[in-house]
Amino acid sequence: MRGVIQSMHSYPLKSAGGCNLSEAVVGMPGFPGDRVGMLIDNSNRFLSQRRIPRMALLSAGISDHTLCLEYPGQEGIRIPIDVPAGAGKVFATMHRKEEQIQVIDAGGEAAEWFSKVLGIQNIRLVWIDPNFSRKIPDDPGGEVMLADGYPYLITSSASLDLLNDRLVEADPLLAPLTMQRFRPNIVIDIEEPWAEMKEGLQLQTVDGSISFRLAKPCQRCGIPQIDPATGERDIGSIVHKTLKDLCYGLEFPSNCFGQNAIPVTGIGEVLKTGMEIELIRDA
Repeated sequence: MRGVIQSMHSYPLKSAGGCNLSEAVVGMPGFPGDRVGMLIDNSNRFLSQRRIPRMALLSAGISDHTLCLEYPGQEGIRIPIDVPAGAGKVFATMHRKEEQIQVIDAGGEAAEWFSKVLGIQNIRLVWIDPNFSRKIPDDPGGEVMLADGYPYLITSSASLDLLNDRLVEADPLLAPLTMQRFRPNIVIDIEEPWAEMKEGLQLQTVDGSISFRLAKPCQRCGIPQIDPATGERDIGSIVHKTLKDLCYGLEFPSNCFGQNAIPVTGIGEVLKTGMEIELIRDA
């Protein structure tokens, strides 16, 4: 099945707003600058919209090796992505409790800014330690930055359209959900909804120069319930119930939307919006 790359996205700060990309170099750990930083609490546990929904209002971008952050009604901040003098290395905890990720504190100025705009004390910005190798769960040869477990998330606009159609059938007053709620890296435009969710697929450019193995459907937490425009939960479990119904009969856990993906070929090549792609059976 053929289609095109509709859009691409990077999220420099884990669980904050992302950047739209017209082109990007394909890397094993993800697009350049994707999930290089995250917030942790005083227990060194990562923070996300699940605990702080208003993190959705943080706008994050990267320019000249600097993280550029904005928040409504507040003066923005620019934080160099480097190792500050005397910075301490600590181990932070993410979803997998046994997984400890070595990170580097970005410094007091960043901590003060986040504490002010989010209204939470003892909050720290950290970078993943460049000398730390974080492995992909089921692919020991691959690496990932601070994404939940895989370097890429691939979805299709047709699947979102189908989800929204089903949501409106369930509640005609619901406004359509935007793709922002699902935080993909690559959105493809293909004709058949849910085609990317089938087992054993590979997505590749039509010339075969760049390819991704669609490794694992992405089981959804509560973040899609949060409106990225307001930072508030505006929809309840109906979205997860609808996803469960759409996933019924497929050979993976219910409540999934999009596929976690790992690059197979084309590392170092440039992927662009508008490129023709195809979904094929993984050899």
